Amino acid sequence: MLGVMLARIGTLLLVATLGWSCGTASDAPPVRRSEVGPRDSARADALPGRAVVVPLTGRAWADDAWFRPGAVLEARFDDGSIGAARVVRAGVDPGSGLTAPDRAAAWWLAWPGRWEVTRADGADAPVGVWLLVIDAPPPDAARVTLGGRTLALDPLALPKRAPAAWAPPFVHDTSAQPLAAALALEARGPLTRWRSRWVTRGLRAIADAEQAPDRFEDPLLEALADLTESRVAAAMARLESLDAGLAGRVARALTLTLSFPARESVPAWPIADRDIDLLLHDLLDRGTTDDRVLAGARAWLRAQPDGFSWVADDAGITDGLAGTTLASVGIANLSEEARPAWITSPAREAPEMTLCPPFSGMMVTAAAWSPDQPASASGAVTISLGQWRAQALLRAAPLPVAPPGLIAGPFLHDWTLPALRTADERSLIPDPAWATAALLHRVPTGPADAGGPAIERTEHAWALRLECWRPASDAAALDRVTVWIGLTGAPLAAITVSADGTVDASGRHAPAEASVATLTDRWTATIRLPPDAIDADGVLRLGMARVDGRGVRSAWPRPLLPWSPAPGRLAIDTRAWDR
Repeated sequence: MLGVMLARIGTLLLVATLGWSCGTASDAPPVRRSEVGPRDSARADALPGRAVVVPLTGRAWADDAWFRPGAVLEARFDDGSIGAARVVRAGVDPGSGLTAPDRAAAWWLAWPGRWEVTRADGADAPVGVWLLVIDAPPPDAARVTLGGRTLALDPLALPKRAPAAWAPPFVHDTSAQPLAAALALEARGPLTRWRSRWVTRGLRAIADAEQAPDRFEDPLLEALADLTESRVAAAMARLESLDAGLAGRVARALTLTLSFPARESVPAWPIADRDIDLLLHDLLDRGTTDDRVLAGARAWLRAQPDGFSWVADDAGITDGLAGTTLASVGIANLSEEARPAWITSPAREAPEMTLCPPFSGMMVTAAAWSPDQPASASGAVTISLGQWRAQALLRAAPLPVAPPGLIAGPFLHDWTLPALRTADERSLIPDPAWATAALLHRVPTGPADAGGPAIERTEHAWALRLECWRPASDAAALDRVTVWIGLTGAPLAAITVSADGTVDASGRHAPAEASVATLTDRWTATIRLPPDAIDADGVLRLGMARVDGRGVRSAWPRPLLPWSPAPGRLAIDTRAWDR
């Protein structure tokens, strides 16, 4: 029967993951940045005296015969001079080789990897952008014709005096983690370096410095990064000239960070590069009237989420006096105003309100279930932040475990910022090749009373059977699962089992037994839980997390924030086995 259940785990994981089609076999986050660049357009932003770099996106460019890596074109300017243009691919190497805390920041930002220029064949790069690089045009050139297309050269208007909109929008200690790690990663991308500079020093602060520490060695990547920052700077300068207050709000939204109690600032800025690029395109288009520029900026702000939320812990906290189970929910206020936050739960008639400051995140606990209530009382709750609402399903009541056992899984990857901003938990489902699940079941241990019938002479213990899938090529890498037993913050035991058979236990209790087996496509472990892991009322509180051979973490019963040390708990009613 156990083999049948484990086969069922594998089938469920495979179907669930393939159904969502969002896993990845690399150590990059499951949510990646989209390819970016302006919409199909007959104009190109240009910096005086520099090569023109044009991101080629949209179907119109793909129809051109020269749209291929390494293509060289004649560039004929409207003053009669002739230059050259070439087509290259700036792509991303997903193999990052990061270590903590950079790894946590990379996962949170859905950082795709290290950028590089492919001059021969980069068409299959999963993340990146096609670039048309045109020789620096003559000073008075207004148009260039190449490959049957004519582009208007639109010089970026950068004021000589830095406007207020170029100053850092927030006051932060940018040397503190996790913000420092996030900014360092943003600086390593030509399409995101502007944000790192904006937050730390201000836009255009050191753009012309030859020895700037964040300059790219590759001149084309440097040109792309400089162009991107110049576009942001020019767009913000125009917006501030029209409405300084609106420009300030857009600046804060583009560099948004959250302050958590007892924690430094955490990045919360928008990750959708294409949406940002469309905003810049509208702000920079000289054919757009001032009124439409303002309307477009306001519309972009309205499209940004006011907040997001996540369930951190369903049943790991209890009220000792009342015996009530408390759920822990995270709430993030992305707005510029302090807003009341509360959770409406069937387990409590009058919710408790707390004030969430602007640009802040906080954990809110709510009574989710008490022993005198039916299990149905623990269910759907409404999370409120001012006028913003979200729904969540809590699992605070003990979940019954009956023969042949309780399937715990699939484990989910850590939250990414894009997933939280869009409430997309489906993107956290792992690739089937790296899936993880467990089976909680009861196993016999030996005779209890030699005088009784044989069927009644058996003691039992609770065991966890872990199934950790991995490709055969990664079988030698470090891979481990940690099991937490007991209340959140005060576990009875934390048991770590590694694929090489190593077992490490901490806390007041140690496992009675743990065994590991290695198969071609997975490794398995069976952990005998300590006898006193079960509370007097028959409840087992359980949480698990795996760090696989790539260094990627997944957890159960809820996904974790990348900097969270341990998962929440699910309460399990072990007495249901004999009912």
